[in-house]
Amino acid sequence: MILPQAIRVVIPALANTIIVMIKNTSLVLVVGLFDLISSGKAALADPVWPSPAAETFLFIGAIFFALSFSFARFADFLERRGPVAR
Repeated sequence: MILPQAIRVVIPALANTIIVMIKNTSLVLVVGLFDLISSGKAALADPVWPSPAAETFLFIGAIFFALSFSFARFADFLERRGPVAR
């Protein structure tokens, strides 16, 4: 069958595309309801929570990094699991 062979060849490109989408979006977890960067800005504007801006955006960046890095490791695992015959 062609499909299993095609999936093995497409995994690296598909994984890269998903990682780029994670990096280029502001990671909307629930569409229009919860956005990390907007939540960080709202927390900075709230006088009840006096949080420094650097720590807020470093935390948001750490979340983006964790998602991108974990998906990259998973994609690497998938690539090693199914060797592509070239």
